[in-house]
Amino acid sequence: MSGLSRNVKQKATTDEKSKLPIPWFMGGFLLTSAIGTFVAMPAELLNGLVSVAYICLGMAMAALGMSVNFQVIIRRGGRVFLAATIGSVALLALSITASKLFF
Repeated sequence: MSGLSRNVKQKATTDEKSKLPIPWFMGGFLLTSAIGTFVAMPAELLNGLVSVAYICLGMAMAALGMSVNFQVIIRRGGRVFLAATIGSVALLALSITASKLFF
């Protein structure tokens, strides 16, 4: 009986963990995309909105960078950075070789 109880309890916790969070901000992206597609706007307004978008993107990237714990990355991520560097160099070499051969 205790095994059955434990199994039911484990199922309940896995069901709670398996729920995916809903990214509500995507609704804003879809709404602004629809507005930009179907509503005519003057060029000056669009240029201003693009400038605001760049500023917001820059602030979001800065906030993301400020929340990074570099000590943990240095301690645990050395091999990951090495693998990423090797992969990037290999991709660069492959791209240069392909462009020389085919173009």
